[in-house]
Amino acid sequence: MKILHITYGFNGGGVGFVIANYCANQPMPGIAFDIVGESIGKPHLLQERFEKAGFHTFYVTPKKQSLLKNIKEMRRVIQQGHYDAVHVHFEEWSFLYLWIAKLCGVKVRVCHAHMAYMTGASAKPHYRLFRMLLNRFATLRLACSKDAGDHLYGKHPYTVLKNAIEAEKYVYHPETRRQIRAQMGLTDKFVMGMVGRLEYQKNPQFTVEIFAKVKEKRPNAVLMFVGQGELEEETRRMVQAKGLTDSVLFLGGRENSTIKEISENWLGKATISMQTEGRSRGQSESYSQNTQRLGRELMTPSELAT
Repeated sequence: MKILHITYGFNGGGVGFVIANYCANQPMPGIAFDIVGESIGKPHLLQERFEKAGFHTFYVTPKKQSLLKNIKEMRRVIQQGHYDAVHVHFEEWSFLYLWIAKLCGVKVRVCHAHMAYMTGASAKPHYRLFRMLLNRFATLRLACSKDAGDHLYGKHPYTVLKNAIEAEKYVYHPETRRQIRAQMGLTDKFVMGMVGRLEYQKNPQFTVEIFAKVKEKRPNAVLMFVGQGELEEETRRMVQAKGLTDSVLFLGGRENSTIKEISENWLGKATISMQTEGRSRGQSESYSQNTQRLGRELMTPSELAT
C-alpha cells in the first residue's frame, strides 16, 4: 500500500513531527509512505529523517507564489506515484488536494485537522465553501482534538487521533540542564523561550510583547526563539525597535532542538501564544517539562496521548 502525506512542509513544524512520530519511527511492513510539501528553496529540516525511513520526498511551488503551478505539480506527484491513499494536512485548503486526488482516482482520501480557533475563518465565505467541499471529497476525517475536528468538519463524523509523543524522551535531567545553561552562558539568566515556526499561527510578536514586560522587572531575562519562518525578519525588527537585541537569541530551526532539549535544559519559562492551534505537539511535550508555561491554555491532560 502506498500513502502520500500532503502538507505545507516538513521543516520542523508540528505537523511534520506528528507524521514522523507516527510513520517514520517504526517499520510498517507492506506500507510505503511518501511526503510532499511546499518548496522554500532548500531542503526541509526533516527531509533526511523521512528519507532514512524510506519516504520519497517531493516539493511543489507554494500556492501563494502560483496556485496554477501548485495544482499542476501536485497532480503530477499524485499521478506518477499511483497512490492507494492520500493523507492531507492543509486545514481548509485540504479540499483542493482531496479533489485532485479524487480526479486522479485515489480511493482513500484522508483529511487531518490540526487547528482550531482559526481567526476569522468561520466568517469567511470562501472558507465555509472550502469546508463544505473537503467534507464532500474526504473518505476519512481525522483531528488532533475535538475542537480542531468541530472547527473543520462541523457535524460530519470524524475520529480524534491524538498527537502522541515518546514520553521517555522528556524526562527531566537537572545536571544536563546545568551543563547546557553553562555552555550557553545562561547560568544566571531568567530564560524564556518560544519553540515553533515563526509564522502567524504561532504569534511570535506577542511573545516579544510579553518578554518586553518581563524584561522591565527582570533585567537578567533572555528570550530564545527556536524555529524559523516567514515572520522571522519582522520579529527581528520588532526586537530591535524595542531595544532588546542583546537579550533575544534567534537559534533557527533544527531537528535536534526539540522542546525536550530546549525546555529541559535552557528555559525557565516557555511561552504558548498560538493564534489558531488545536492542541499542539509543543504543548503535549511541555506538559512533561519542569517549566512554567505562559499564555493561552488550550488543552487538558486527559487529551494527551503518550
